[in-house]
Amino acid sequence: MQRKSICESSDAAFVTNHTGNRKASIATSGRTPSISSQPRPSLAGILASKRLAKQLSIRAFRKRSSVWDVPKVRNVPIKEPTYRMSPDRKFQPEKVERCIQEILESRLKGYDYDPKLTANMCRIIGDEIKYQVKSMNFDRYKIVCCVSIGQRKDQGAQVASRCAWDEKVDNFASFTYKNDTIFCTALVFGVYAE
Repeated sequence: MQRKSICESSDAAFVTNHTGNRKASIATSGRTPSISSQPRPSLAGILASKRLAKQLSIRAFRKRSSVWDVPKVRNVPIKEPTYRMSPDRKFQPEKVERCIQEILESRLKGYDYDPKLTANMCRIIGDEIKYQVKSMNFDRYKIVCCVSIGQRKDQGAQVASRCAWDEKVDNFASFTYKNDTIFCTALVFGVYAE
């Protein structure tokens, strides 16, 4: 025969069986049950809430207006092949280098190295350079932009790249900006796409 007794406290009633083990029962007061008695959230619910939080933070970041805003690149239609082996207007590295220099000097003037902001800054500068070079209308050229920012602390750094291209039509431009705390190297490749 099993003997049961009911013990009430201010939060909940407990049922004690003959062995002395206590089990939580229904809450007797008007308050809500403790966290431990509430049902656990499902994995799908947790993942959905993380996705929602990420989308909201991205939306809030996009709505924020600041100095770092970059103009959006318009969608360029895909062009039909013309079977031309050389462009009408070649990639001009001198013009592109002046463009890179203007952008780097305007964006990085007074910028101090911050490891948390540097990756984002590289992306922003790279997008802006690519946008400006595309607006120069080098027809049928693929524009590739690589930006590297590092902290200056009396160390050496080398930036190198390799690719296969046609020396007659493909070219590149580069510029390195330095101030007291940072160095920034930007490379822009113009590769004829036919």
